[in-house]
Amino acid sequence: MNRVGWAATYLRKAGLLEATRRGYFKIPRRGLDVVTQNPPSINVRFLKQFPEFVEFQATRSDGNSNLRDEEETVESRTPEESLEIEYQKIRSNLASQLLDRIKQSSPAFFEKLVVELIVKMGYGGSRSDAGRAVTKEKESLMHTIRFRLGRTVGCAMLVLFVLATTAFAQKASGKASAGSEHVGQKRAEIPKLWAAEEMKWQDDTALPGVKYVLLWGNPRTGEHAMLRKFPAGYAPPPHTHPKTERVIVLSGTIVVRHSGSAGKKLGPGSYSEIPANMEHSVKCGEESECVFALVSPGRFAIKPVAAK
Repeated sequence: MNRVGWAATYLRKAGLLEATRRGYFKIPRRGLDVVTQNPPSINVRFLKQFPEFVEFQATRSDGNSNLRDEEETVESRTPEESLEIEYQKIRSNLASQLLDRIKQSSPAFFEKLVVELIVKMGYGGSRSDAGRAVTKEKESLMHTIRFRLGRTVGCAMLVLFVLATTAFAQKASGKASAGSEHVGQKRAEIPKLWAAEEMKWQDDTALPGVKYVLLWGNPRTGEHAMLRKFPAGYAPPPHTHPKTERVIVLSGTIVVRHSGSAGKKLGPGSYSEIPANMEHSVKCGEESECVFALVSPGRFAIKPVAAK
């Protein structure tokens, strides 16, 4: 059954199959064209002629370097590596199916999903409070999220989703700080839609070589969100932050270590949450620069930890 599920996923990602509802599929025009060709076999090599499938493969490889094409030999793998690869396949398939279900959902269901996410993230307020905030903003940010979900944008979609729901949560809980745009201000009613080339990167004066883009809020005084960019191989000294730091990796690979833990590699689409005042270290991989989104409920500061 797992092989059938993966076959269906691969065919859908290549545009040869469409899921109409759970357990039901239809063959679109591209799929019918392939049937007419009557190829001797349909495997990964065959599917790589379709750009959508190539992008799907690239996203999986970026998210976890352990994933390989199904045609790769397994003789060199240890049992632990085989189990990890199979686990990541199942996880990736589940994420793909979940995203497809969300994209096919009705606007009412999607709004309910955002409300539930706000409440589960613990930003305070009742479901009614969150619902009112979502309803008030649904003509701008909500539709923007649905537009992004309808396109293949990888982990950037995840960042937009988290940042938008965080903005909703601020309005629902009424806890926006003095450094953030308050719900009562007129400019908070205007959505921010910045293309990648419109991002205004600035140098981080405290960390030479590091750059950032402020998305909202004020990192000097209160809650905020920003994009940060580390050069390849960059590693600031072990440190702590006064407030919880929530990070989503956009590109590159970072290695995160916290007190008493081994390093964990986080590729694009990965999530990290470091509690306030917890000692930890971060390093960008040597192969490329690292870009990540950072969301914090309070002032941003880096306090180096004295060598032990």
